[in-house]
Amino acid sequence: MESGDAVNEKLGNMMSSLKGLTDPKNWTPGKICGLITSVVILTLFITLTVYCGVYAYNNPDPANAWVIKGVDSPSISKAAALAKAADESVTVLEGYPLDMHKIFVAWATWGFWQNLVLLCVFIAATVVGAWAPSVFKIVGSLTGLGWLLGTIAWLVFGAIWRYSVGGSVAAGDMLAREDGKTDAEWKDALEASA
Repeated sequence: MESGDAVNEKLGNMMSSLKGLTDPKNWTPGKICGLITSVVILTLFITLTVYCGVYAYNNPDPANAWVIKGVDSPSISKAAALAKAADESVTVLEGYPLDMHKIFVAWATWGFWQNLVLLCVFIAATVVGAWAPSVFKIVGSLTGLGWLLGTIAWLVFGAIWRYSVGGSVAAGDMLAREDGKTDAEWKDALEASA
């Protein structure tokens, strides 16, 4: 265990390094480019995390989007989806009707918590890393790798769910504007399908 003086010295060195970055004579094109890139990536990361949190816990979409393969619009209840399939003479396959809303909310929840865990572990590892740099290297590397693999899986599953038949129906991709429909009628039809 380090003495209080050694810890204070390390903290002082860290603060001096940070203060040195604010001096314009230490700025190089590479540092400026790195700063701009870091700010853009951090902004995108925070924006994505906030949007995932909103869609996970305060979703503005309807509470349900029941879909059946072969029916081109979602329903707000399982019974309504089955009735719509019966009206259109569509055979309901095993596993349907499927509530795509719950799948999309689970996907947003996954993304939110994955990013939040990365942020919390990174902050904790940075604080601990001031006294034990090897801990920061190990924890940072493992957390970064876990986040990268999790994000790849998150993106792949998100694309699969969104562009599957059920995801396309729930998102309204299957809706087609009939000839002769006015803009107002088309808008009403879109709102009714949501």
